[in-house]
Amino acid sequence: MTETVQKAFGDELKTLRKKAGQTQEGVSLHCDMSLRYYQYLEKGDNNPTMITLFRLADTLNCEPEKLIKTAWKVWKKENRNR
Repeated sequence: MTETVQKAFGDELKTLRKKAGQTQEGVSLHCDMSLRYYQYLEKGDNNPTMITLFRLADTLNCEPEKLIKTAWKVWKKENRNR
């Protein structure tokens, strides 16, 4: 379950980065994180902290909600029967 939520977040992060015309390296530098960590986020291999989420949103010129919207929908779908 967590893997699909993380993957949804990573896919949205990648989409927003590309729309912003930014590179992985540029975003990672602006957010003060390693390129490898950023790549893990985009692949869905890591969860960002709240501060990281805010830094990403600021760098990509969007609200944090935009970054997690798709992941939230996936989580709700997976947990509908709970």
